Amino acid sequence: MAQVPLARKLAFTASGLGNSACLAMIGAYLMYFYTDVALLGIGLAGLASGIGRVFDAVNDPIVGYLSDKTHTRWGRRRPWLAAGALPFAVSFVLLFRPPAVSNQSVLFLYFLIISVALDTFLTMMQIPGFALATELSSDYEERTQIFALSTFFNNIGQICGGFLPLLATRFTDIRTGYAQVTLLFAVLAAPLALLALMAPERPDALRGAPAGFGDFWRGYAACLRNRTFRILLMTFLAMSLGSGIGQAVAVYGLVYWLGFAHGELGLLIPVYLGASCLALPFWTWLSGRLGKDIALRRLLFYELFVLGAAYFLIPSRPVVYAFMIAAGVGLAGFVLVPSLLSDILDLDELDTGAQRAGVFLSFWTLVMKGVFAAGPVLVGWALGLAGYVPNVSQTPVVIETMRWLFGPIPGLFFIAGYCLFRNFSLTRERLNEVQAELARRRAAVATAREKISSAG
Repeated sequence: MAQVPLARKLAFTASGLGNSACLAMIGAYLMYFYTDVALLGIGLAGLASGIGRVFDAVNDPIVGYLSDKTHTRWGRRRPWLAAGALPFAVSFVLLFRPPAVSNQSVLFLYFLIISVALDTFLTMMQIPGFALATELSSDYEERTQIFALSTFFNNIGQICGGFLPLLATRFTDIRTGYAQVTLLFAVLAAPLALLALMAPERPDALRGAPAGFGDFWRGYAACLRNRTFRILLMTFLAMSLGSGIGQAVAVYGLVYWLGFAHGELGLLIPVYLGASCLALPFWTWLSGRLGKDIALRRLLFYELFVLGAAYFLIPSRPVVYAFMIAAGVGLAGFVLVPSLLSDILDLDELDTGAQRAGVFLSFWTLVMKGVFAAGPVLVGWALGLAGYVPNVSQTPVVIETMRWLFGPIPGLFFIAGYCLFRNFSLTRERLNEVQAELARRRAAVATAREKISSAG
């Protein structure tokens, strides 16, 4: 496939900017908003968040399967992106407008129901969009560039979303501040998401149509039989579990352990994401020079040191900002994982003759979201057990729990990821061989089709 024109590449990668701003608010602040502003118990907040993410993961196989089977004049993936944009924005607005009641059951059910609705519409965009991203290019280095651009725009969106507490505190009532700021971002997110419709879609598969219903479960079994996919999946599973725990406890640790005011978070988190944006060219360069597999091993090794150092942070602004910059540099390296996944999809197409990005990516996100769901549940359970009480000074036991959850415990999962990824074998040289064979087969299929058409 020829390289993607720059204008279309930029439009597609920029389409996630608005949604990433919304997701940054959800990931960083939603649980804190429900526990410390809406006053939902931390155990119930963690449970509702976890259930919502599990439901989101269950949706993924269905949407992935359906997007592989979808055939319209607009393509397989793009109709899903268009259908999910507006309902996602509406659900996001409702999520930050809970009823002003003290009844814990009512707050829990509201949080849970709106979370499930939002996650459903998010899946309608994420799975087809991720599949479309993996299919945009066959070039080894351009794939990393595409995901680096996507990460750049996502980080810009998350930086904007990171200002939520700072903007919300400008209002007299903090609940009103959250409601108004999130409404503004939702209004901007929906039209930006439609920029993805400018992306070209890959032609039909080498052989026949995408997997039918009878191949639904066999497709997932085939995913697990693919050794390179299995290794990458398990590696990223370990990375995601560590990241999910750290993300869920981050705001609590910054406020109660490291002494940041609520409004200051709107400055600190953008610094973290800004460092990630600036580091993207480095990881893109490193993957082109050494290969994506070697670059990812370097990333895992780097994360071990950064997360290990997190335990020793002190309530000092320069120290915390320096740590967040170092952590942001590591975050940028995560761009290597989806780029490697694109390479694995080529290997699967060579083996099966079918383009099954939807199947692979839905299985991928099913596992990942299930893992991310564990983060809020574990953090809510651990802090509740330690004696966490919102809006008061925390006990030494609670602070110590936050310290372990913020760095050392996530670091253990990156150690596991490093050990798992040592056996990954899809190098640049092997991928070149795979793509050369795919090009030969495609040319043969195209010639056969022309002969049939001429004979008809």
